[in-house]
Amino acid sequence: MALRRSLSSVMRRSGLASPGISPTRPVTGSPKKRRRFLRETEDESGSMSIEDHNYRGDSYHSSNLATKYPLPLLCESPDTTLQARLSNMTGIERHIRHLLDSHEVPFLNFDFKTFSKPGYPADGDIKRPGLLVWVDIKDAVSAASLSAARRDISDLLEQNGLGDLIVDIQDPQRFYLPLIYPIQATDPHTILYRNAREQLLAIVRTEIPRLWISLGLFHVGSSFGGAVPTVTLTVNPYAVHDWQTLSLKLHTAINKARFAAGVKLEVEIFPGHRGDLEERPSKDFSEIFTPAPRMGASIGVVGEFGGGTLGGFLQLKVGDIVHEGFLTNSHVVAPPDTAPPEVHERFAKYGVNWKTSYDDEERSWVQYLALKDKDETRDSCLEKFQDRAGHTEVIDNDRFHHEGLIAKVISTIEEMEALGKDASYRRRLKQQHEQQMADYWLKYKYLDTMPIFLGKTLLASGKAVGNKRKIMDWAFVTCSGMTRPINNVSHNLFDPAVGNKLPTSAAMREMGLSPENYFYSNTMPYLPPSNGQPPKEPGKIKPDRWYFKHGRTTGITAGICNGIESYIFMGDTRYAHNRQGDIERIINPDPNAKPEDLEYSEEWIIINAHSSNRSFTNQQTFCDRGDSGSFIWDAQGRLCGLLFGDVHGWCGPKIPVNGNPNAPTPRPLFSRPDEYKGGRYQGAGIVSDINDVIADIVLRAAQPYGLYSFLQIP
Repeated sequence: MALRRSLSSVMRRSGLASPGISPTRPVTGSPKKRRRFLRETEDESGSMSIEDHNYRGDSYHSSNLATKYPLPLLCESPDTTLQARLSNMTGIERHIRHLLDSHEVPFLNFDFKTFSKPGYPADGDIKRPGLLVWVDIKDAVSAASLSAARRDISDLLEQNGLGDLIVDIQDPQRFYLPLIYPIQATDPHTILYRNAREQLLAIVRTEIPRLWISLGLFHVGSSFGGAVPTVTLTVNPYAVHDWQTLSLKLHTAINKARFAAGVKLEVEIFPGHRGDLEERPSKDFSEIFTPAPRMGASIGVVGEFGGGTLGGFLQLKVGDIVHEGFLTNSHVVAPPDTAPPEVHERFAKYGVNWKTSYDDEERSWVQYLALKDKDETRDSCLEKFQDRAGHTEVIDNDRFHHEGLIAKVISTIEEMEALGKDASYRRRLKQQHEQQMADYWLKYKYLDTMPIFLGKTLLASGKAVGNKRKIMDWAFVTCSGMTRPINNVSHNLFDPAVGNKLPTSAAMREMGLSPENYFYSNTMPYLPPSNGQPPKEPGKIKPDRWYFKHGRTTGITAGICNGIESYIFMGDTRYAHNRQGDIERIINPDPNAKPEDLEYSEEWIIINAHSSNRSFTNQQTFCDRGDSGSFIWDAQGRLCGLLFGDVHGWCGPKIPVNGNPNAPTPRPLFSRPDEYKGGRYQGAGIVSDINDVIADIVLRAAQPYGLYSFLQIP
């Protein structure tokens, strides 16, 4: 089908000036100023969604998507239906090029794609067909020119039967991409924020009492080298407000608190998320599976597919009784979905304490691995065994034999030796495949007898708040006396010598996770005890310090504790208890409560700020779904905290799940689909100081008789 309208007729119908304005000065300054530079076509004032507000301030992006999702989007090849429609078009690419040239838009390339924003609430997973145009606006073409070009292209497509297609024009090196990095406690900007933060919080609680997620101070920018100190406010996706006016009010409060010339703060508001890290897809542990559970292992409640992380093994002494077990999060061991509503209500209010009888449904049995992880790991071991051994597949009563890797290597060895060639490498490869085949078979047979029942929940916080305006989310699971046969020998499941063993300094260096590889790390080199066992005395969560964790999903990752705590809007009903374990205060009990009655907490945030390359967008994830319950360790191998949640912005790049999570992530022209399978956006960890957790556990363990109790690393 030939194009029905000429380029000139499209331009005349649009009524838009061409070519667009081309400013001579480059874009400089803060992220806010940079993205608002020459946004001439759209007004940021007035009530609107947070997505529209940030889109209107971005002079490097023009799109007719109904929802202006934060960039980047997932862009994939179009389906066969769209490809068939495009195959009937003649000359369409030439006319698109002419339109872009007429508006003096310096485009790099364009292609037909499908757009989506995986995981974004409501409809982000829907794939929408469209045209993606990459541009390189070195000298900043005005937003009016991008919008005019986009509208002309949309009009051209509509007149040729492609009016349903999205047109998205973006500069992949310059569009709005606020990444969060830590700021030091001694930074003058931190002092300014500390002086102003109570007033900032009051403004937020008054203006958007139920729409905000977190409020804190960070370095914000597209890369660490260009980041500036910024008051960062994350809000619910699709939240509607007059964001420009709110930003001005926050700026005014900051300016009133200024104490020195040249010390000022920017303000960024963007959609975000706070979660408990529990819900996640299954994971294959076939390469690292061990029969005995260890720190960082996958655990779950019997009868439930979800789960989290085994933090590490501890001893709890109450009076003369010593309980051997491990620590994780309360929400990880919550009763399964099949439990009655009243059980869930009691667990949320009281957790598990001395009033809970042994047979009450609030005390869940915990297993290793979580059910969905066990199934996937077992199936993967069988598949990898068959890949090496070969197997026969039956399809519609027909049998098909698949030759294994070992048979293929044997054939190659025979061919090489017949030709008088050296086949020693192939023989070593054959031995390697044979050893792997045997290992996968043993793992498969062992996994087929699982899961392992680790023990029952002894104590759990429920949905609690501590006495320092901190969220409490912990659970102690006892596994005293629990054993498991391994190679026909009975082994105690409580084995801290193996289960709590810390990674060596050499291993951390090899993974690129040593403290010296991180920005703002006020920490000595990672030097754990020589025997690999953590010291009995716990450490503390402190600003600017380097910490690492071993989680079920992301394994070992490290990061820096931000220089000042962040405010977190609780958003759900929580409970404060007295020394007798009774509810003393209900937090956020009424959805119609006054703004001043809606509660918040103050939490430490750990951010993965790897310093691999300042020129890259090197924001990586610290934690992901399934990492709930991970222990937080310092450079001396001391237990310092417990991971219980995350905060992330929807604006950053998705972290590859199938690749190295600690590799620098450059801003891509478009992202590969496998980068989006189950990943999140710049996940930063919310952690509790282990001393606060221990104090809360000891208080509950001692009730009601005031027995002496303590919790320690064995």
